[in-house]
Amino acid sequence: MKVDWLSLTGKAAWGDVGAEVASYYAAKTFAQRMFDLITEGDAVVTNEKPPPHYVYSFREKHSGLQFSLSENLKVQGWLLRASGRTLNTPTKQKRLLYLAGTHGWNCSRLDFAIDLLDTEYTPEQFWRDWRDAHKGNMQKSLTLIEGTNGNTAYLGSRTSEKYIRCYDKGAEQGVAQSWIRLEMEFKAESAARAADAAQYDITNLVEPVRRFVDVEQSDTLSAIWKLQPKGAGEGYWPLRVAPPRERWFNTDVLSALRKWAVEDLDSTLEWILRAHDEAVLAAEAERRRQTETPIL
Repeated sequence: MKVDWLSLTGKAAWGDVGAEVASYYAAKTFAQRMFDLITEGDAVVTNEKPPPHYVYSFREKHSGLQFSLSENLKVQGWLLRASGRTLNTPTKQKRLLYLAGTHGWNCSRLDFAIDLLDTEYTPEQFWRDWRDAHKGNMQKSLTLIEGTNGNTAYLGSRTSEKYIRCYDKGAEQGVAQSWIRLEMEFKAESAARAADAAQYDITNLVEPVRRFVDVEQSDTLSAIWKLQPKGAGEGYWPLRVAPPRERWFNTDVLSALRKWAVEDLDSTLEWILRAHDEAVLAAEAERRRQTETPIL
């Protein structure tokens, strides 16, 4: 299982990049900083055609990240998109979700994929199972579309906040292995909540998918679902939000330390040790102050 797509938006400027993106160079500077932050390295920025409603757009050459900006960041802001190519390891998924949470970036779309490998299950079977389990109570739209690269079953409306597709990923990728993907697309407020949940544990997204599919209504769907991790999704939708001081420390302070360490690791370590010792002394002094009896 994995996060296979993320769309993140924001309206805040950064450093000396003001609210008005006055030039291509200002936009590229912003993009370079965003890519460097996310990839933790020297990102290679390339130009590309902007999507509708945006003026500038850039892509990071190695990761595939796409960053688009409007001319006024306070009005429309910016859009960051990461595909499955970018999110191809759990570490990359967790880092981008963590950065979104600590910086307060809004998640407008999140795709969560569950892969069934070496299975005889098919999108057609998913379509039949759900149809048969909900006869007379079709509260969600159910569609089966035939395609040249395999068939796809759709559950829900494409315009709604939650929407599922079950398709033959093996046929799409041109591989001989049996590979069926069940993918849920979260949008709007549901995407924001999904991003918060996945930031702590990606398996938190299993439960909302299970509920949307309503697997208990079908023996076959229930059997397929038993392939998922035991207990996955328990306690989903955690509400913890990092306080401002923590967000500041995790972004500004740690980011500065990383850059400093690259240039002079010994001095950075020396400073960290000194700061640690001073923090211990300050904490001990505060503890004594709180426990001592004042002299009247």
